[in-house]
Amino acid sequence: MRNKLVATAIAGLVAAPMAQADSEVSWFGFSQITAEQQAETPAGDGGGFAFGADRVRIGYKADFDSGAFSMLQMDFNQNTNSSGFDLPAYIKDAKVGYDFGPASVMAGQFKTPVGMDFNTSGKKLDITKRGMEKSLVMERAAGAMLAGKAEGLGYKVGVFNPTTRGATDAAPSGLVDPNNPDSGPVVGEDYAYAGNLSYGMGKMLHAEIGYGVSQASATGLDDYEVMDIGLKSQPMPNLTLKAEYIDGTNYNNVDGNDRNVWYGHAGYEFTPFVEGVVRHYQSSDDPSDTDYSETFVGANFFLNPDVHHESRIQLNYVLPGGDTEDVGNHAGAKAVTDDAGEATGTFLAQFQTSF
Repeated sequence: MRNKLVATAIAGLVAAPMAQADSEVSWFGFSQITAEQQAETPAGDGGGFAFGADRVRIGYKADFDSGAFSMLQMDFNQNTNSSGFDLPAYIKDAKVGYDFGPASVMAGQFKTPVGMDFNTSGKKLDITKRGMEKSLVMERAAGAMLAGKAEGLGYKVGVFNPTTRGATDAAPSGLVDPNNPDSGPVVGEDYAYAGNLSYGMGKMLHAEIGYGVSQASATGLDDYEVMDIGLKSQPMPNLTLKAEYIDGTNYNNVDGNDRNVWYGHAGYEFTPFVEGVVRHYQSSDDPSDTDYSETFVGANFFLNPDVHHESRIQLNYVLPGGDTEDVGNHAGAKAVTDDAGEATGTFLAQFQTSF
């Protein structure tokens, strides 16, 4: 079944751009192959390296003379599962829209507009992984969004189905039990809302604030709320600074399950081929009253310095801190555990090519 779905999707990728002669079509794709240190078992086994992949994607963007546009992105490193509120997991983005000039409107499935690093393309990340703040965003969702920008000010506001790919835990099916109609979820009754305001001064400064809420789609659950603040700057050549704070209330739609994460980042290009990076994450979990941190120290090697993300190698070492014995309470942690179940220093490597 999965092979048939993938084959159908590929056929759609090929046919859709060719169906319109008056469109400008651009194809893209990238592969990220990984070599990562593994956790140890209680018996002391493991701890070596395993090979895998973070993303294996292909897609297209099409812009039409009328102002209409479309985009499709697929990730063959995902499965066919769907919550009933969204598309199968291997379909990352599928959207259509219209650009009016001052503003644009789109519908389909795409990223909700909360989270600065989350809304950075996966092929342009400064470190090998998205960090712990990713666990608090509402992720991608099916819905509609209005966006615009003028004089450095930008906005995005959207309405979506209840989000199920991120920090919310809506029931896994769109069907209602006829013997218990209040058990939910009821498609078309509950929604998620998200908005973002930003201000930019070119490379010197980008600032944004976002807020979102995903309504509980079943009885016994609470609405999830998330707030995000992000800053980034390139105050001098070769230096990149970033900071972000994200706060989630009722994580997984559980009342009182509140969490927050912040990070600070610095990157410096010593040569056109080599960039050194340091990023520190701090996570707080209210229910368990634990605090946990991870510091990424690493280097990015650009095989084509003119197009950084065309071909690169990323190497990171993750240093855990705080309540390392309670790492399981902090979603999105990247450090692995030793034979005692405590987070330990972890090496991550990623090899990427993209077009």
